[in-house]
Amino acid sequence: MQAGFARVDLSPPVGYPLMGWGVPAERSCSAVHDPLYARALVIREGTATAVIVALDLCFIGRDDTARIHGLLGRAYGLEPRQVLLNASHTHAGPAVGNYNELEWWLAPRGYQRQVDRGIVTAVGAALAALQPATLWAGQGRTTLPLNRRQLRESGIFNAPNPAGPVYDALPVVLLRDAAEQPLALLFAASTHPVCFSGSAVSADFPGAACAALDAALGRPCSLFVQGMGGDSRPCTLAAGRDWRRDPGEAETTATGQLLASEVQALLPQLRPVKPRVQSALLETAWPLVPLTAAQYAAEAAADPRRRRWAEECQAQLAAGTLPASCNLLLQGLQLGDGLRLAALEGEPCHGYGPLLEAGWDSGQTVALGYTGGEGMYVVTTPMLAAGGYEPLSYWEYHQPGPLAPGMEATLVSGLAELRRRGVG
Repeated sequence: MQAGFARVDLSPPVGYPLMGWGVPAERSCSAVHDPLYARALVIREGTATAVIVALDLCFIGRDDTARIHGLLGRAYGLEPRQVLLNASHTHAGPAVGNYNELEWWLAPRGYQRQVDRGIVTAVGAALAALQPATLWAGQGRTTLPLNRRQLRESGIFNAPNPAGPVYDALPVVLLRDAAEQPLALLFAASTHPVCFSGSAVSADFPGAACAALDAALGRPCSLFVQGMGGDSRPCTLAAGRDWRRDPGEAETTATGQLLASEVQALLPQLRPVKPRVQSALLETAWPLVPLTAAQYAAEAAADPRRRRWAEECQAQLAAGTLPASCNLLLQGLQLGDGLRLAALEGEPCHGYGPLLEAGWDSGQTVALGYTGGEGMYVVTTPMLAAGGYEPLSYWEYHQPGPLAPGMEATLVSGLAELRRRGVG
C-alpha cells in the first residue's frame, strides 16, 4: 500500500462573495482570518487508487463536481468513482455551487478556476508524494453535535435541543509511513460549522481542529470530512434556550480544540487494517411529493424569495417536465478489509449515519454527507411529519417538492448496489 497527502490554499480574494449567512451578493469577504484548504489524500493498493479531497467550502456543487472529475480524469487518468469530494460546510467560506440565489447568479469564474487549479494541484502533489504506508482505523464518540430542532408551542425552531438525537460517531483513519510517523490523519464529525460569524473567511472549527492536530503530530497531515451534520450545531454554541449570538474566534478555537482532543484520545486505540482499495459511484433517485400549480402560485405570493423558483416549477409542470425525484450521488470507497467510506450527496440528517453503517454486516463505515453536490436536506420520515426548516427547505435547493415518506428505502437499495459493485 502507498499513500500521499498534500494541501493547497483556496482562500478567496478580499471582496469575494461569501456563503452560509444571507445572500452572497450582499456579504463580501473583508479579510482572511485563517486559510481555507483543499486537502488531498491518495491511497493506492496495487493498481487500485482512491482519492479523498476535503474542501474548506460550504458546498461543492454537482456542476463543480462534474467539472473537477473531468479535470482530474484528463490530468491523472482518474475515474469519477475513484475521487470523493467532500465539503466541510463552513459558513464562513466563499460562494461556490448553485445553492439558492447562486442558481441564477453564478459565482465569479475567477474563483472557480482557483478552486479547480487548487484541487488538481493538491491531487497531483499527493500522487507525487506516494510512499509505502500502513493503514490504521478506529471509531469513538464525540460530544460535539447538539440537535438543533427544538419543539416550541408554535412549531420546530432552530435552537438547542439537548434531548434530541444526533449522529455522534467519531471515525478516525491514520496512515503511517515507513518510519511509523503520521502521513495522513482523516477524521469526521457530524455538525454544522457555524462558530465563525461576520465577513472574514474562516475554515471554522474543522480548520481549528486540523491546525491543533497538525501541531500535535508535527506536520500538516490532517483532513476533516463532514458527516451527518444536517440537523445539529456544536454544543459549544448553546446558550440556554437559544444559540449564542455572533460567535467568533474564541468559539471556533474552543470547538476545534474539543474535537482535536477527542481525536487524539482515540489514536492509541487504532487497529491495523489490511489494505484493499475499491470504489463505486452511482446516482440514486429519491421520490418527491409533487406540488400543484396552485401551491406553486401560493408559494410565489407568500415569499418573494421563492417567486423565481415557483415560476420555473410551474412552467415545468405545464410542460410535463417537472422532476419526480431528487437524484443524489452515493459513493463508496473501500480502503481496507472491513473499512470503507460511504458518502451521500446533500445535507443528510442524523438518522442516515446508522443507515449507512448498517449497509455492511461488519467492519467500520465512515458515514459522510456533503459529498459531490448540494442535493437537499436529506431528512427522515419522522422529520417530515414533525415539520420545521429542514423538511421544508427543498425550494432553496431548487427541488420541486419535499421528499416522500419512506425515502430511506432508496438508500438501502443504493447501499446494496455499492456492495454488488465490490465495496466491502
